[in-house]
Amino acid sequence: MESVNISVIIPIYNGKKFLEKCVRSLFEQTITTNIEFIFVNDCTQDESIVLLEKLMKAYSERKLLSKIIHHKQNEGVAAARNTGINNALGKYLFFIDQDDYLDKDALWIFYSEAEKENADIVYSNYLYQYRYHSHIRKNKKIVDKQNYLIELFESNISIELWPRLYKKELFDSHNLHFFENTSGADDLAIVPILFYYAIRIKYIDFAPYHYVRYNWKAVTQQKMGQSRVEAIVCAINHLENFFKKKETIYLQALKRTKFHMRIYCITYTRGELQRASCSLFPEIETEPATIKEKLICFLSEKKALTLLNFIFNTKKVYIRLMEYMFFCRKQR
Repeated sequence: MESVNISVIIPIYNGKKFLEKCVRSLFEQTITTNIEFIFVNDCTQDESIVLLEKLMKAYSERKLLSKIIHHKQNEGVAAARNTGINNALGKYLFFIDQDDYLDKDALWIFYSEAEKENADIVYSNYLYQYRYHSHIRKNKKIVDKQNYLIELFESNISIELWPRLYKKELFDSHNLHFFENTSGADDLAIVPILFYYAIRIKYIDFAPYHYVRYNWKAVTQQKMGQSRVEAIVCAINHLENFFKKKETIYLQALKRTKFHMRIYCITYTRGELQRASCSLFPEIETEPATIKEKLICFLSEKKALTLLNFIFNTKKVYIRLMEYMFFCRKQR
């Protein structure tokens, strides 16, 4: 059997509406050999698997490189990713969400750069993909691990698991896995630890990953519930427990992450949970750095959460209005 260079891991749960574009973007990658696609069915309740099997039949050459693993019960995205890792044969791992998609040359470029630089992690920019337009989200070019982690904790670099290619040895050598009690915040809990263990990091200045922002049913597009807030707190605790045994500079930087997570929870919760979020991580004393942070801090301190919610609801209306305008332009 030929060696596998890349294992692509895709958790699947109730994603039929967006899954086809994701799968086609994977099956049409310019890298055609030494790759495997691991789809983890987390007990989806729609016809995602039926659709996936049809696509595998249509891309017969990719069917031989694909496998579907079925969970016996719904366990969440963290557990699905762990299942993918445990069944992966590749030298490198690439994670993608079921509603996102890639440019055709993405995996080849990631892999080529990883091999050329003997990199443990290769990362890039990505696109906020709306229905009729997109805009690029640039990550900073940093190759020094310590500076990268500090920038990550200070939210100057995206905390998402993607768009990055990881050497599988990072997971295997350090017995790393996704924390299943941090569902909805599992990226936050593991990405800094992966970068801590990485020896060589490579940045590529391109944006092949389309992060779909018009799937209003996605976890990241919903108002946050109690379980999501608890997952964020749990993820922060995991990081704190890990880094308190390391250099103190990381714990200092982690305070900034706590502050950003407090702001995030205030923004996306409502009611009593929103009021409680104003008191998250009370031990931190961090000055807001941006106008948005200053506004949220000011309004939360003044107990003016109704006004805060109105402002952010208006932002959502603005985004949808802009989408409609782009749609109208396309129809001309």
